[in-house]
Amino acid sequence: MNNSCIFCSVTKGDIPSNTIMENDWTKSFLDIRPINPGHTLVIPKMHVNSIHDLNEENYLRLMESVRQISSILHEKFTPRKVGIAIAGFDIEHLHIHVVPMYRYHDITSEKYLTGTILEADPNSLKEIEEFIKSE
Repeated sequence: MNNSCIFCSVTKGDIPSNTIMENDWTKSFLDIRPINPGHTLVIPKMHVNSIHDLNEENYLRLMESVRQISSILHEKFTPRKVGIAIAGFDIEHLHIHVVPMYRYHDITSEKYLTGTILEADPNSLKEIEEFIKSE
């Protein structure tokens, strides 16, 4: 854990998140600046900056969580595709974006490029979290 890392703080529970899934090695939670509803981040609980820093076992564990989240989002939101991206320029803790996609450029997000993406209302994030977790 890194005390100055926001995602390490999320993992420890010091910063609240809309958690979708959690296991012993990963945590998945809604992005507060979503490209589309359901946009989820999957992070390893240990502080690591890059996917290249993972050994094979931990890489496979992380990607299994990504696959599970992708399946959940596909079932709940019925998008045309579920996109996966690793950027990490903003926070130096490995995080994988899992995004329900309805249009080709959703994963490259014109919203980010044009600056029109806004922070989501906490109440709407809570509603989306509850929807995803519902039976």
